[in-house]
Amino acid sequence: MRPLPASLQADIPAQVDIRIWDAPPPAPGDAEGHPAITLESETGALVVNQLSYGPAGDMTLPRPGMYRGTA
Repeated sequence: MRPLPASLQADIPAQVDIRIWDAPPPAPGDAEGHPAITLESETGALVVNQLSYGPAGDMTLPRPGMYRGTA
């Protein structure tokens, strides 16, 4: 994905990396925490949205369905 704005200010770029594994990997040793997340896609598409500006980026997932992971 390309860098995505992550604040209400459109000129502050951020990058979202989404990796998909067959099984959850261990959390990085230097992580302060890792909240569980769930994504559900009926179409196999993931769209990252900005609060006021609309879609910031999208990607095609390997298949439609439920994805569980950590952030």
